[in-house]
Amino acid sequence: MNIEQFWVFHCGYSKIPRWMIVEGGGRQEIKLPFLAALAVHPEHGPILIDAPFGTEGPSNVGEFLGGVLRKIGVVFKDEWAVIPRIERLGFRASEVNHVLMTHMHFDHTGGMKSLGHASFHINRDEWVAATSMSAFAARTKGYVVEDYRALTSRVEKLDLSGATIEKGVDVFGDGSIEAVPLPGHSAGHTGWRIRLADREIFYVGDAAFSVGHITQNQELGIFPKIAADSKKIAGQTLEKLRWWHRDHPDVEILTSHDVDLGQACMNGPLGVHVDAG
Repeated sequence: MNIEQFWVFHCGYSKIPRWMIVEGGGRQEIKLPFLAALAVHPEHGPILIDAPFGTEGPSNVGEFLGGVLRKIGVVFKDEWAVIPRIERLGFRASEVNHVLMTHMHFDHTGGMKSLGHASFHINRDEWVAATSMSAFAARTKGYVVEDYRALTSRVEKLDLSGATIEKGVDVFGDGSIEAVPLPGHSAGHTGWRIRLADREIFYVGDAAFSVGHITQNQELGIFPKIAADSKKIAGQTLEKLRWWHRDHPDVEILTSHDVDLGQACMNGPLGVHVDAG
């Protein structure tokens, strides 16, 4: 079965110098987006990938830290929250019954509480990592447990222990979406391979911040390095993605923070694929 539509939108951005994302990238200020995606399944309807920021924006980390983030460059508007974005695409939040999480860092989970009726598909290893610490310890690792603590009964924990970058787990049993383990940025970081009528999309989340990290062998800047749970494993995953791309050059790779993709959807959701039929 094929996904009928695939949209990408941002829920805000951070103004930072390019060298922080791409090694040797220079001092040019870029808008690092907080991206999410929406895939329309013929049977399951709209399926969200990640839920960055609800109505409180970056203040999901707390009012004080949220204020600090805004002062150092994070830009957010109410209309950029997950629910208004979904509604702009013509869907009601109540129609979103499945959310696929790349990982559980705060810039991907802020909108989860707004979709408490949905099933959240999360790598089991990621769920363990995100819930096994105190709230304070979790924040030092980039997790805000208040975003998802009350949603435990809605979590579908995926066992990806036998999955590889070549063969992931078929989430719905129809070949439309595969969960692929991409650890390193976080313990159970997951990519999502999407089958369309004419091609495939590989949404790799934060396994690379820029598509160029994979397709052009750009080196990671300081920010993706310090944000990684394991720099060693993150580097190994990036190398796997590079050789996978060389073997599958026709598969479109998307990341959660790609600057060019963020710019393309700065004025509204971008239709990466819309089936006219």
